[in-house]
Amino acid sequence: MSWTTHHVVEATIAGEECLLHGYKAIFLPASRTLLLSDLHLGKSSHFRKHGLAVPLGVMETNFLRLRELCDLFEPSEVVFLGDLFHSVENRSIDRFHAFRQNVNIPLCLIRGNHDLYSVDLYAELGIACETHRDVGTMIWIHDESDIITDQHVVSGHIHPGVRLGNGSRNRLRLPVFCLGEKRTLLPAFGGFTGLHIITPLDDDRLYAIAEDQVVQIQR
Repeated sequence: MSWTTHHVVEATIAGEECLLHGYKAIFLPASRTLLLSDLHLGKSSHFRKHGLAVPLGVMETNFLRLRELCDLFEPSEVVFLGDLFHSVENRSIDRFHAFRQNVNIPLCLIRGNHDLYSVDLYAELGIACETHRDVGTMIWIHDESDIITDQHVVSGHIHPGVRLGNGSRNRLRLPVFCLGEKRTLLPAFGGFTGLHIITPLDDDRLYAIAEDQVVQIQR
């Protein structure tokens, strides 16, 4: 099957071929697994509830993009690397129920620091929960600092970003995939999550996302 699209760039993680998508997701063709991190569903509603102006439709865009990715790749499993929901129960739970009724794909949540709901609630949503996953050459986990291992660590949590350009006025802040020899950092999938500007290691390969396009940064 061909997944050719202008939103996709081919790369490797721990020797395994993967596809980096401009919606800030990774697809692993060998296992047909779709990896996402840090959706923070309900965060925009949480901020509006406390009087902060947040664009409407942010959460709906997250669901539309997730559905597009599932339609494109037809994964055998979707794995969320933590922080699926942002805070206390809100209408994002109901929206996820509606999404689940139309997407019959196994879902797994590698629980993160914001994943505070009960196992029973996740089960109602059709989501299996794990603390991490050992996949041979790789460990999938929410926060890379939570584990010490010789395996390649694939994680999210920090919402990695980079600054590009010269001068304070012309500099861009962009989300980034960071692929190194011993680690891979996923950008936050959610549309209202912020960025943490990272200092890349010497062996890191950086792929920035701009207007849903993935572009490798030459260093």
